[in-house]
Amino acid sequence: MIRFPNLRIPFGLLLLGLVLILTGAAPVGDDHQVAKPAEAASPMVQEILDSHAASRVRVAELTSGLAGLIDQSEILRIEREIEQVKVDAQIEMIRIQVRYARERGDTEMADRMEADIAADSSNNNTGQ
Repeated sequence: MIRFPNLRIPFGLLLLGLVLILTGAAPVGDDHQVAKPAEAASPMVQEILDSHAASRVRVAELTSGLAGLIDQSEILRIEREIEQVKVDAQIEMIRIQVRYARERGDTEMADRMEADIAADSSNNNTGQ
């Protein structure tokens, strides 16, 4: 599980907000109609969507490889690979945001997000 303890906004909330922004899916009214985005996605959003789509394809490929498997060690290996693909996708999404933050001159936000990625990576490598 990836954690970004230094972000002021909980990562889950940040991710949910990003998903709503990326998809344009926000419930509207009592009948839960979906609001459609008024215009095309920004380059950053499109890059994140493309990256996310590629990771979804990889997860689907790995998941289909689980069908009919009996060997528990192989099942565990594939499940761990699926988990890693998902973590890598989250990190890639943040790296894209970091790059765009730097391009627009928001180095403070970019530095903070990079520090959170580095801290989480070191925590995961030490088994925490």
